[in-house]
Amino acid sequence: TGIVQSADSRGALTLLHGSKLSDCLRGPHHRSPVLFGVDMVSGCTLRLDETANCSVVSEVVLGVLRGQSFPQYVASFGNSPPQNPMDWVPIRNQTKPTDAQSCSIPLSLHLEVQWTQYGSLVNPQAQIVSVIEVIHTNTSNL
Repeated sequence: TGIVQSADSRGALTLLHGSKLSDCLRGPHHRSPVLFGVDMVSGCTLRLDETANCSVVSEVVLGVLRGQSFPQYVASFGNSPPQNPMDWVPIRNQTKPTDAQSCSIPLSLHLEVQWTQYGSLVNPQAQIVSVIEVIHTNTSNL
């Protein structure tokens, strides 16, 4: 998989810009870019009825949480060129697999970005060294 750099913000790491009144299953879903050094929390309300198809709901909610084009890599520096793959950090997924007999609906997506100061003590640069994605789920009987 190659690294693509684009002016299109859909290829960036974004966060659902919602509120408790927002419906997770109804669009449009506005998104905000994830900013370095800024803790962000967002959410929406999931309203289901007994006729809901769990696998469809699970897929839709995961798409809402991740966004339209969830990236596989993030730049370790703000100016990392796409032609240098060593300057890019993969987003690792640490979601625990669920029982194949049950249906799991994503409840939250947590991104942990680990970084360090790199370079001269006079002018150190922030360098992202790891990005971990954890999706918390709830087992459903839908």
